[in-house]
Amino acid sequence: MTRSELSQYIAERNRLNAKINQALENATIERLKGCKVTPTYSDMPKGGQSSDKVQNAVELADKYTQEANLLIDKLNSLKEPVRAFICDLPKSTQRKIMYYRYISESYGKTKICWSWRDIGKIMGTTKDYVKRTHDKIILQHMV
Repeated sequence: MTRSELSQYIAERNRLNAKINQALENATIERLKGCKVTPTYSDMPKGGQSSDKVQNAVELADKYTQEANLLIDKLNSLKEPVRAFICDLPKSTQRKIMYYRYISESYGKTKICWSWRDIGKIMGTTKDYVKRTHDKIILQHMV
């Protein structure tokens, strides 16, 4: 794997994660809309139109969920070359650092990848050690 391939991977991963988050948020909004609908009773004829707002909301929520699932599948296939690169690293410490930084995701409002500090906490070391080790991996194992 080259540095430019890793940069392209990061950009595409971030773009897909943003789309996934948006699709999941849209699905949640539609589910909430379906729960908020209250029936309207009237003796007046509707003129042949049948609009079931709950059903429409459920269908839209399902559509957004399916879209998110397709994007997640695409993201997982995008990660395969990076996983292969990580598996080829000689030391388990190197593999863990690269896995946390590029494969495992820390979801939140803005975070997509683990911070150096968070990786250091998980591994029981400092963020400086994690960053130095990462930089050595990039220099030694990437063209």
